[in-house]
Amino acid sequence: MNTIAEFLGNIILGIISVVITGFVLSKLWFWFIVPVFALPELRLIEAIGLSFLISFVWHRKSDDDTDDFVEHALYVIVYSLTMWGGGAIVHLFM
Repeated sequence: MNTIAEFLGNIILGIISVVITGFVLSKLWFWFIVPVFALPELRLIEAIGLSFLISFVWHRKSDDDTDDFVEHALYVIVYSLTMWGGGAIVHLFM
């Protein structure tokens, strides 16, 4: 029972981290890329896809990487929210 609950929890946490990352990317794109380059806004699903593409291209596994999925997912969520907050502060000065 514990293994099933842990598996489902990991799935839910993974989905939440993907959605938050896509949301933050779409907002940062809207704030900084749209006005400068006159490109269209990114919808949430497009931002999630772009996030997957960037992760696929740039991810390099090192010896220091942890195999703990929950720790990694929480790191992604905190990192994304921190970038969103930093972007919001910069956006205030535009």
